[in-house]
Amino acid sequence: MARPVTEAKYAEYHHQRVIFSPFGAKAGDALVLTADAWSFLRANLGERHKKARGDNKLRLNRAIFFAQLAEDFYRTIEPTPLPGKATLAYYSVMNLAKCFICVKGKLLGDSIEHHGLSPSLAPDADIRVTQRSKNRINVFHEFVAALGSPLPTKVDLSFKECLSHIPEIHEIASRLRLLPDNKRQLLPIEVDVLTDTNDSWMFTEVKYLKKQDHRLRSNRFLDRKRKSYFRDASESDGYVNFRCRRRKRFNWSNIERIYRNMCNEYEDFDIVALLTKSGYRYYCDLNEPLYHHLAYSLMVMFHLGTVARYDPAKTKELLEGELRPVISETLALTPDQFLYQITSRITESICVVPFAKL
Repeated sequence: MARPVTEAKYAEYHHQRVIFSPFGAKAGDALVLTADAWSFLRANLGERHKKARGDNKLRLNRAIFFAQLAEDFYRTIEPTPLPGKATLAYYSVMNLAKCFICVKGKLLGDSIEHHGLSPSLAPDADIRVTQRSKNRINVFHEFVAALGSPLPTKVDLSFKECLSHIPEIHEIASRLRLLPDNKRQLLPIEVDVLTDTNDSWMFTEVKYLKKQDHRLRSNRFLDRKRKSYFRDASESDGYVNFRCRRRKRFNWSNIERIYRNMCNEYEDFDIVALLTKSGYRYYCDLNEPLYHHLAYSLMVMFHLGTVARYDPAKTKELLEGELRPVISETLALTPDQFLYQITSRITESICVVPFAKL
């Protein structure tokens, strides 16, 4: 007989509500409000570098180097017109990805490196994820691995397919009917961290507004690894709710470990983050993505930067065609989204823009 649904309340720790975080933050951590994420990143890496020893110190030294390169390119993006803007934006996010790779334990800078991506010659494709090389480092492959995903294999993808997995671009691409099948695939969700009324068990629940059933193929939510993790749907107060099948017993001495383990479990569920003026919003990518959404961001920036450098005819086609609005939005939004989310992951905090800045 199935266990009855536990009566629940929001989890709290040190009198703070515990919120879901995909960035490695601790239970009950406050938001880090910073109008200059680069300064916060530099300070964090600098403090860690002072305390580090041996190989870890060398990796952090390289991380600081790549972070500075990324910032230098970032500062030149806004005043530079298209198409040059695209190349600068790519080198900014690429070097920030290399910073993240070093922090996660892979030393860069001593071996021959390759982007891990190339223009595709396959029909209806724009970007090729190359076969992993044995005698050189593939930056894209190492970035995917640092994000917690399996190393990618050779595959060809279209620019529009990559756009469809990036939350800050998804809506405008949908409105312009540029998604591969003209279907929205990012389901807006809320992830609640809950306890029972006696503070003995911790668990999570995902919910979305019932009205989304008419806009998206929400029946796909209980697919892939989510199917075995969540119970069947229930409905209440205009929401469709999915509670995890297994609760975790906790106490105040192990709550941080239990909380972190629960958040780590969501790495397998295709959860996409978008920074807004009110904090992070989360979506479930219903279209079976191959990679983390930040990996798709890197792919899109690679494509735009490479076309701008090497292909004048394709550059003219992009800037004068139906993709122009999407390209403008990508270059305006994606470098900042990438910066704040990678900074959050490196510093293991929830790094957001102060409301007063917006």
